[in-house]
Amino acid sequence: MKQSAIRLAYRSMIKLLEGEAAAGTLPTHSSATLLPIERTWAGGLKVGKIDAMTSEGVNDAPALKKVNRTCKRKALFACNKEEQLMTLIEFFGAIAKLSGLTFVVASMVAMGLSLTMSQIIAPLRNVRLVILSLLANFVLVPLIAYVILRVIPLAEPLRIGLILLATAAGAPFLPKLAQVAKGNIAFSVGLMVLLMVVTIIYMPLVLPLVLSGVAVDPWAIAQSLIVLMLLPLGIALFIRAKLPETAATYQPVMNKVSSVAILILLVVGLSLNLSNILGLIGSGGILALLLFLIATFAIGFVLGLRDDAGVRSVMGLGTAQRNISAAIVVGASNFTDPTVITMLLVAGILGLLLLMPIAHLLGNRVKAPTPVAEPATPVSEPAAGL
Repeated sequence: MKQSAIRLAYRSMIKLLEGEAAAGTLPTHSSATLLPIERTWAGGLKVGKIDAMTSEGVNDAPALKKVNRTCKRKALFACNKEEQLMTLIEFFGAIAKLSGLTFVVASMVAMGLSLTMSQIIAPLRNVRLVILSLLANFVLVPLIAYVILRVIPLAEPLRIGLILLATAAGAPFLPKLAQVAKGNIAFSVGLMVLLMVVTIIYMPLVLPLVLSGVAVDPWAIAQSLIVLMLLPLGIALFIRAKLPETAATYQPVMNKVSSVAILILLVVGLSLNLSNILGLIGSGGILALLLFLIATFAIGFVLGLRDDAGVRSVMGLGTAQRNISAAIVVGASNFTDPTVITMLLVAGILGLLLLMPIAHLLGNRVKAPTPVAEPATPVSEPAAGL
């Protein structure tokens, strides 16, 4: 009897919520059986809390109207909470995006205001250094990713994310890392531009060979790099060449802006992606990324051993820091699984969290140049007879 009453009450409530139930007489006629029902915000039914009492479903309309009113109040409250949560996430997401754009543009301007074109090109005239840089970033780094994928079995979206990461070089964070490491900043800017240009050519050629069905639009990768990196850098270099005093005035300001922006990006980005990072812990994705970052830094650092400490640190940091924006452009346009983008975002956060302390450690090991003592001015003796 109780199960029959519950089924009848359930059907009557559904009809009432759809506007099809007929009104009954007295709500007191509907108090024989207690039916714990709750209308959730998603539109389903949840057993666990008594909102009204029903009987055989004949005179249940007044009681079920009370359920309907209660359900609407709960639905409104839950929807408001959900909207507030989404609004908060979107707000901090906008802050992370704005701080990232600000950092990239400000750091490019700061580097352009402090350097000349000849200073940037000079390290790239070292043919051996250029060949080693290209070898590290476009041959050895993909090989490291292949070895990691052979050792650590990853799910397909995580595997795709690591492959995209390995084929994208020329990160906009490199000059800032070089600055923290007290490395050769001119070489870092020149290397960043070189790796970006090669990446635009390299990804469309290589990715279709290793990932079936992938189509890469070079212009889709190039346009963001040109607008956000090369254009601000070129304008700043022009100002440095034509208005050196103005460049000297605004360069420290842009440097501070980029430092504040990357700090905000790290804090907000870590907060927004904390659940993604924790979600990858059991999948082997975090371990694969850590091994990838450490191995790629070691490869670049070892290949720069014959050069001075400033070039060596830039080689290591420039090889480990990948071009996340280029990888995301390709990933978002070719794969529907959001885990691919999650893998790339986590890689970007982990890269900064790991490489920033390494850069700071390298910077602390650089000895400040010993000041050259000025020659003492000889004191002329007074002429005899004076």
